[in-house]
Amino acid sequence: MNTIATLRSIREYIESKGFVYDFGIIESLFLALKTKPYAIISGKSGSGKSIMTTEPKFIPNEPVEIKLSDN
Repeated sequence: MNTIATLRSIREYIESKGFVYDFGIIESLFLALKTKPYAIISGKSGSGKSIMTTEPKFIPNEPVEIKLSDN
């Protein structure tokens, strides 16, 4: 599976769990982890950092859009 197919598969999996992330965020995190075995994710409290790195125990019935700012 090439990188683009892998990223699409990751996005489909995330969406199947009811979450929506900008594809650029998924791509950036994937490439960072592919380059090094760790990534530092910064952001305000409640911005979705933990959800991006762990499978959530709570899965909503309806998709939830999560917007992360560059601040």
